[in-house]
Amino acid sequence: DVSFNKLHGLPASFSSLSGVERLNLAFNPLQTLPDALTTLAELKELNLDHTGVSAFPDGIGELRQLEGLQADGCPLLAPYNSLYEKDPLLLVKLHDTQLSALDLSDTGLETVPEQLFRMTQLTSLNLLKNNIRELPQQLGDLRQLQQLLLKGNLLRQPYLRIMDAKGELALPVFLRSEGAAGVLDIEGCGFDHLPKEVWELPGRVQGLLQINLTNNRLRDLPNELSVLTNLTQLILDNNLLRKLPDVVLSLTSLAVLMASNNNITHLPETISTMQCLQALIVHSNEIMQLPESITTLTHLRALGLTSNKLWQLPPGLAACGGLRLLDCSHNLLSRLPEG
Repeated sequence: DVSFNKLHGLPASFSSLSGVERLNLAFNPLQTLPDALTTLAELKELNLDHTGVSAFPDGIGELRQLEGLQADGCPLLAPYNSLYEKDPLLLVKLHDTQLSALDLSDTGLETVPEQLFRMTQLTSLNLLKNNIRELPQQLGDLRQLQQLLLKGNLLRQPYLRIMDAKGELALPVFLRSEGAAGVLDIEGCGFDHLPKEVWELPGRVQGLLQINLTNNRLRDLPNELSVLTNLTQLILDNNLLRKLPDVVLSLTSLAVLMASNNNITHLPETISTMQCLQALIVHSNEIMQLPESITTLTHLRALGLTSNKLWQLPPGLAACGGLRLLDCSHNLLSRLPEG
């Protein structure tokens, strides 16, 4: 017990007292927690009342035997202040990189604590009933998570839509630069505009290879999507498109483009710029005629045109020697091109 003194710190040799179980430092002008404390692995009780401590170092997580922590009268910064009010030992658990489960529910958090991002062994994280609005991209680094609870927060879009449609565990995946192994799946989220996080998050340009936007309410795509130059597959099925968005034609690495069950009335002549295209699937649209330039897509292997309003096919289509699948059933064709 060294309380009620004028200590500003502890000597480094203090760390050799490995058997200490109780330490009272109350009413000393410490201001910061001495590093020597974090080596006292057997410590069970620690009193820091009125020491001026405002934050805790990462090493505090090593005090896994701690049963009691007091820091009354200390000017604790966020998130330590709200966590302390709920359970003082949360200040220790927040820095314990060996923890597999952490409950921070109903603690008044307004942001996701950055200390969490060192806890790469977490399989369960409970953040229910807080005031969190923003999700940091580093949440995606917690790759062992099997349970993430976020309901009862103030999450902004697009996070709320994704959570409602696909569950909380879809959010860390969405935040990763590469999605899930290069695939970003936001199917069925009800978006009428593509959220900027799709292309703005750091690492997206290099990381994303495929995007699934099926079952949304998209009428167009933003031109900013053109930065995703490595994109090889884009799925736009079951949206409200009346034409292929202009930006799609700038994604010249696309090998697979799917846009079935929309209201597309035509394909542009400039589709010839998509020279990597191997599969173009646009079933169940309103397409009446194909552009002649489609015959220049020399790598095209599959062309799906079922249930459109085609009354003829381009004469040059027969010259597409690489084509292995041509499905134009349920159209208005009266004859096929020669060749």
